[in-house]
Amino acid sequence: MAISVDTPLKRARLTVAFSLTRIKNQVSELRSQQFPGDHPGPVKWLNLVSGLLDTATEYLDASKKTGIAEIARIGLTRDAAQLATHAYRYLTAMQGAGTEDLPYSIVPPLQRWFEQLGVTNSTLFRAELVPNYELRKFDPKLFAWVRNPSSSLKRAINQVEWPFLRVTAPAKAFSIIPHLAIVAHEIGHALFEKVSWNIDPFLQHEYPALISRIATRLSASTPP
Repeated sequence: MAISVDTPLKRARLTVAFSLTRIKNQVSELRSQQFPGDHPGPVKWLNLVSGLLDTATEYLDASKKTGIAEIARIGLTRDAAQLATHAYRYLTAMQGAGTEDLPYSIVPPLQRWFEQLGVTNSTLFRAELVPNYELRKFDPKLFAWVRNPSSSLKRAINQVEWPFLRVTAPAKAFSIIPHLAIVAHEIGHALFEKVSWNIDPFLQHEYPALISRIATRLSASTPP
């Protein structure tokens, strides 16, 4: 019995479709959960992942259309598989952001620190069962490179204040109040880019006054 030339491609489509369905189910399960402090960060991140999955689904559907070359069908299927891989990787990046790992009452005070310090970036807080404090920045290029993005992906990208920040702290540290100071240290990394390195105002105003004070003290301490 002759084997259809399209059989390997159909099998590839089925494999990719299965992967997309599994990841979409995981996203749906996460959306049904409550995140600490009802913080919008995890929801925005899930919207980005869903946008990738929607784009991959559109690629896969396009690969089934008639009138396109075989190489184009293969390329669309391969691109859909690649987006599925990226979507799963980014989904695992928010592991530990739920109430089972992160105390519900912890996130609002942490977010207030950001807001009061003028850090407006979209933020995701998570906990890990490892001694790890981290502030990671996610660039919009991680998602904006996608060719022919779905409307949901474009909308999700526009709803984020970039770069997206992820704050990680050890799960057990939240029961030890002094450890929160290390979280404040991580916030300092986010503030670092806001520091102006223009020292002209200092040279014009503070520096002359400093030199004057030093000269006065030296004169007072010098014996006649």
